[in-house]
Amino acid sequence: MQLNDKTISSHGTATGAVLRLTVESYNTANVINIFRNTIPAVKEYIQDVILEVKTRDKVDFDINKAARQLDAAANSSDGDIKFTKYGHVLLQTPEGFKDKYVPYLEWLIKDGTGFINGASALLEAYYTELSIFISSKDAKLSQKDSAKMYAKLQQSLEDMKDGLASFFDPKSTTALRQADTLFDRSADIKVAVKLAKDLNRQRLALDTKNILGLTERISQLLDLIVESSEDDKMPEVSGPSATAIAEGAMVAARYVEFVGVLRYRIMEAIAATSIMSEMASKQMRA
Repeated sequence: MQLNDKTISSHGTATGAVLRLTVESYNTANVINIFRNTIPAVKEYIQDVILEVKTRDKVDFDINKAARQLDAAANSSDGDIKFTKYGHVLLQTPEGFKDKYVPYLEWLIKDGTGFINGASALLEAYYTELSIFISSKDAKLSQKDSAKMYAKLQQSLEDMKDGLASFFDPKSTTALRQADTLFDRSADIKVAVKLAKDLNRQRLALDTKNILGLTERISQLLDLIVESSEDDKMPEVSGPSATAIAEGAMVAARYVEFVGVLRYRIMEAIAATSIMSEMASKQMRA
């Protein structure tokens, strides 16, 4: 599951543009010219992220079928599963998965869905910040305060990425693991089914449409800022304000990008658990 080449390219271009603005914002008199080049680069990255999220969302995991299979598995008896005897049986997992499966589902439920739900608040705050900047000629954004906030958000994002990555081997493409390397006992298979059902309920409650909608509106505001700067309708933008706007846009884009990754992983885990439980039921009974 890799980002497409266009998204990777636009991410690099946008990052370089923001870094240049950050470095030169206090030393260059003509900040507006740097700003004019930076915002379109960041906006292109945001548009590529939106497309990437929508593309991931179209991956066919047949979630409805998976949900029905999970319901059936939850109501079945696992007493006949001979875990000790059939622990060597291969079960399907997400590609490259390397850890115990129950903790992974618990992480997706607690941290994964929590991150996605928190993204809306971040985007709302940044959208409001941009709206105030555009509507008020005297509005100034504090780069000092913003830098602290964005650094904290970026660290939170990196922690989440590390948390997700800890469950996977980036060099592995296998989607099969021995049952006794995924679970400690047969009862854990039933626990995984229950957790996957809970995860599916939380998935249905996730407001990803609002997240994408806010991201589109942020992109539109960035367009207005670019147009105003090109038409000289905007007063001179200070270095700190320009940096705050650009850094905020980058953090927002990275958050939305990871929302797409998490949502993909959530759907993948639900589908994998349904297949996993079905395989265990057929292959691990006496």
